[in-house]
Amino acid sequence: MLGDYVINTEFGKNEIDKVVVIETTRVFLENGKLYTPINYIEPIPLTSEILEKNGFIVCGNTENKHDYIWHDNKSYICVIFWNDGNLLVKMETDLNEGRGINSVHNCDIFFVHELQHAIRMCCIDKEIKLNN
Repeated sequence: MLGDYVINTEFGKNEIDKVVVIETTRVFLENGKLYTPINYIEPIPLTSEILEKNGFIVCGNTENKHDYIWHDNKSYICVIFWNDGNLLVKMETDLNEGRGINSVHNCDIFFVHELQHAIRMCCIDKEIKLNN
């Protein structure tokens, strides 16, 4: 999807970049000079370091899981890292609209682009950034 962060493995680079154009068999990346074939594009695993760099804070570690949260006045995102390797994202939107929680979304994710998709689909005003 446009705007997704991916790893470009073409020529052994393993560089993080953002998708800006998608065609059938290739993509154009934000920092690229040429199109990159799709088979050289890999997902970026979602890590606690990436969440922390994007303003998520640790909240509620237990022996079975580690929780990271981000919120603003209208939205709440909680990413749960289970010790078995699974991740779960919980999102709540419209927190302060006087109606209580308007929508809650739970989904399993493993990669940065999946979190980006979930945030976009919930219309949460939060951009995940990986480049300085």
